[in-house]
Amino acid sequence: MVTVRPKRADSFRWRSSRVGAFQFPVNAGLRPPSSAAGGADRRLASRCRLLIERGEKLARAFPASFTLTFRSLSTLTMLIVVLMLAGGQREAQAASTSPPPSSFMFAASQFPDKSERDAIRSILQTYVTSRDYLSLRLIQQFPELNNRVARSHQFVLPTSLYSARKEIEKGCGPNTPGLIIYDGEHWPNTPANEQMQMQATIDIAQKIVATNSCHDYAIAPDAEFIGISPKTCSYNLSAAVRPGSLGAAVRPSSSWSSISLIDIQAQILLAQKCSLTAGVDNYVKFVTAFVENVRAKTDHPSIIAQLSFRHTPPATMVSAIRKLTGIVDGFYMAYPANQEGPCEYCAPVNLETVLRALRGAQP
Repeated sequence: MVTVRPKRADSFRWRSSRVGAFQFPVNAGLRPPSSAAGGADRRLASRCRLLIERGEKLARAFPASFTLTFRSLSTLTMLIVVLMLAGGQREAQAASTSPPPSSFMFAASQFPDKSERDAIRSILQTYVTSRDYLSLRLIQQFPELNNRVARSHQFVLPTSLYSARKEIEKGCGPNTPGLIIYDGEHWPNTPANEQMQMQATIDIAQKIVATNSCHDYAIAPDAEFIGISPKTCSYNLSAAVRPGSLGAAVRPSSSWSSISLIDIQAQILLAQKCSLTAGVDNYVKFVTAFVENVRAKTDHPSIIAQLSFRHTPPATMVSAIRKLTGIVDGFYMAYPANQEGPCEYCAPVNLETVLRALRGAQP
């Protein structure tokens, strides 16, 4: 008779060796089922065992020919069980090799009017999970989202060393961020001396953040600092485009373990004006090369690819998401609805389209 004896909470093995005239091999080449499939396997085996035990009790009351027939059926039953267990194991293994779900980052906290604000709030309530990142200002606008993400996923974006120090001086109490993202860019908000020595500035900002143990450190250098020319929609993966640039390598001299997240600001390659010379394929090529360059050095930082509603239609963003899912850890959704300059695709319906695709984009 075939019996199944529990060995641990998550494993078992076949104990009998003979069913009728059929030699049933111990273990039958099966490995203990994974946690993804083990519960269903145990229930299936238990039901089969109960069925066989009841059947053999009935068989003792009938002629030998019936018993032989039943034992033949028992053999068939066990073969079916083996096939089903093997199939479940393969499904569990496939699930274990799938990339983890992508996260998203969202910073916008000011909107043109109440109706758009309420619509954005509703969308975020639907899609935000604990793996996502939200700006501290956004959470202050929508306090109900505070419990959705841990403090370590609530961020600010200081654009200078001075503003980074001011954030650290606020301490670790309520309404303080857990993630400081140094956002050095080619704009007036970042002092010229910091722009010209960006590698050194990144290291200095890291030391500032490290003075307080309750903050993680991240970087978000703009397109020019990572080898992209916004004016020509071109990029150079091997060299800097101007003095002070990090190039595609992003080579801070400090330990990589001090950087918890990198935001790749390559979104200009997806803009409508770059559609003829760059576009989705070149954006994906650049981001992939960037990721490979970083991963050759370390697995530590989370790597986020930035998208922007300013000049990029949602269909283009969705295409990029689907091509990069499993390559990057997530996507930053820039939604500059209330900033200088027009935002061509800032609309709640477009944000929801992109977030819906993000959540459904896993292979």
